Amino acid sequence: MYKNQSIHYLNNGEIDLKNSSFFSLEIPDTMVVGKNVGKVLSYNSNYSSDEYYLSDYHFLTVIVENEYENGLIKKDTFSDGTFTPSFGIFARKKGYQTVRGRIMEEIVYDIPSDSSVVVKEHFKYFEKDVFVQKPT
Repeated sequence: MYKNQSIHYLNNGEIDLKNSSFFSLEIPDTMVVGKNVGKVLSYNSNYSSDEYYLSDYHFLTVIVENEYENGLIKKDTFSDGTFTPSFGIFARKKGYQTVRGRIMEEIVYDIPSDSSVVVKEHFKYFEKDVFVQKPT
């Protein structure tokens, strides 16, 4: 399930990329106990700088709520400077598990009139039920 997405269509049926904000992930349905890998396959943003800003820079970070020993839940963060980073998923024990996380898009705007910057954050949320088995 992906929350906080919007997809708009043009009259010809194609996706209006300028006005749409969405993503797709690759998270395996079956994982093994221990470390697993997910990936952002695509990310489309409709957030950009206003005309009076000189430029903007987008940064994407995936934050995953991983559960470790003794029920410790840690928010692990992953970023590689692209809009398609890989991220780690820790499976603590066999059985069903829900993978939860969010994608944080940070937009840094340069303001040429006073040499300062503005940072805006936008979040999209995801969760997926998976089955965890012992490593083979």
